[in-house]
Amino acid sequence: MKNKVIHCPTEEQAVEVLSILDKQGCKWWASGDSLTEKTRWDWYEEDTCYRIDDKKVYFDSKELYEIEGYQIISATEF
Repeated sequence: MKNKVIHCPTEEQAVEVLSILDKQGCKWWASGDSLTEKTRWDWYEEDTCYRIDDKKVYFDSKELYEIEGYQIISATEF
């Protein structure tokens, strides 16, 4: 799962993906908070992506992760 980027074009998909990751022990990278408290989807909306690295979850726009050359998978692939 390291350095995977998951694209969540809907908030419902974001909730589902983050719930699964939270159950696996992942947390938000900066705060260490539970992933189910806030999706942070509203920052980038349909362009929202989540990156998982060593049980830490980061979020940013799909465009940024494309520029940086990450492999992006869809929420349904996840």
